[in-house]
Amino acid sequence: MRSGADFKALAAARRRAKARRRFGIAFSFTLVLALAASAFWAVWYSTALAVVNVKVVGLESLGEDAVRTAAKVQVGTPLAAVSVNDVAAQVAGLPAVAEVSVVRLWPSTVEISVRERKPRLVAKWAGSYFLADESGVAFQVVESQPKGLLLVDANPAKAQLLADAYSAYGALSAETAEKVDYIWATTVDDITLKLKSGDQVVFGSVDQKELKSQVLDVLLKQPAKSYDISAPAFPTIR
Repeated sequence: MRSGADFKALAAARRRAKARRRFGIAFSFTLVLALAASAFWAVWYSTALAVVNVKVVGLESLGEDAVRTAAKVQVGTPLAAVSVNDVAAQVAGLPAVAEVSVVRLWPSTVEISVRERKPRLVAKWAGSYFLADESGVAFQVVESQPKGLLLVDANPAKAQLLADAYSAYGALSAETAEKVDYIWATTVDDITLKLKSGDQVVFGSVDQKELKSQVLDVLLKQPAKSYDISAPAFPTIR
């Protein structure tokens, strides 16, 4: 049978064990906090994980310096502090950029992937030439009309107008498209094809463009100065 002294000793041992457990828990918690704080500092403030390189991929005609300038990513900035959304928005502001994506590549690189706009037509306006893509966005001024691109006599600031002009041209048969010199338009409802022969085609809007193209192929077999297919069910020539 245990004596009172034995029970006291056992109780003291249990208290010491609990104290050691509490100390162990407190120490572990403190260690975790210290490690978390160190990791946070390393990611957000240490130069060990700072931007060293701004990599630009996907370029064709744009210069890397132009993209980096627009991106405004400073070398030495903690990589975690770089907002990829902000950088993408800034680069997207370049007229020649159609799409952009930005990612962080640990430990020290920001990669900017760019898809440039492809010139599909050239808008002539006030004596200048503006390259535009299929969506009608004008993104570059050139000194002269490039060969192989559709010429549109229209305001380059009107993207939908340019897009519709390109769409109307794209609906034409290859034989008829070859006869087009340029397209003239002031609104999306008055697209006019100027033919190399000096004749013209009043195309109107791009509504029913496929039907208009079919009707035009038939009408062009008849000599005339003007072909009006704006209402394809009731075309006229004169």
